[in-house]
Amino acid sequence: MEKPILGEWYIHVLTSFLFLRREGYHMGEKLNQRRVYNYELEYITSSEGGMYINDVYRTVKTGDIIFRRPGETTQGVMPYTCYMIVFGVTAATIENQDNFIRHGNDVIEEDYSHPVLDVFSSIYHSQPQENFGSLFERIHRTYLNEKGMNDMRRRIYLEHLLLYLYDQFQKEVDDDISLNPYQQKIKRVKALMLSSMGQKLYLEDLAFEASLSVYHFNRVFKAHEGVTPMTYLTRLRINKSKTLLLSTRKNMTEIAYNVGFENSSYYSNVFKRYTNMSPTMYRELFSYDR
Repeated sequence: MEKPILGEWYIHVLTSFLFLRREGYHMGEKLNQRRVYNYELEYITSSEGGMYINDVYRTVKTGDIIFRRPGETTQGVMPYTCYMIVFGVTAATIENQDNFIRHGNDVIEEDYSHPVLDVFSSIYHSQPQENFGSLFERIHRTYLNEKGMNDMRRRIYLEHLLLYLYDQFQKEVDDDISLNPYQQKIKRVKALMLSSMGQKLYLEDLAFEASLSVYHFNRVFKAHEGVTPMTYLTRLRINKSKTLLLSTRKNMTEIAYNVGFENSSYYSNVFKRYTNMSPTMYRELFSYDR
């Protein structure tokens, strides 16, 4: 089933803070891995480190903007400093704001698609003249001071930031499509993976969707995505299973079948290979209800 398209903005900043603790961390020290429950933006104000997003390491530089979606996992690698904004875009976010403030997280914004946010990549490398630091500072300042019209100002600043980033990411997509004849083929295959990951999908099926030979498709996909099609599909399945582990009470067999594994034993082995822990341990460590 396709995710519903969200047609309205309900922009709301849930929290904002400035992370400045570089001292006390040694180079390369890892923070605890954590689960992302709502949309997050970070603006890197200084960095000699990086972070893992869904177990993929990214080097981050001063001026980078990091975008994270609900359901992802993240782990900082020190040292770096940043502004961080946690926000929601549905009416449910506003209705559950007190719950967010009380608990610090809540699974409320996972199972839908949005025509603006779906275009975003994990990292945007900003230029000094774009002056994002000032915009993040204004959002943070209006979050700390609720007087007068600051709630409206904060929402307008965030909307401006998101729409500007959308324009930049969309331009990258348009440029890729115009310069790369395979971009649309890869896009179709990735859509098939998302919609049919609970079914058996073979390399031949994916190549057929791209209208390419198996050999040629395998090479093209790896050149675009950095991994083979089947590795990419397995990562999607593991990431979807993480969502099911934390947002449902389904047992391991049900989750394995839901994301396309033939049995729970094989699913557990693959999950451990990708995350260094069993599905059961992952649920115990990151579950909101723990």
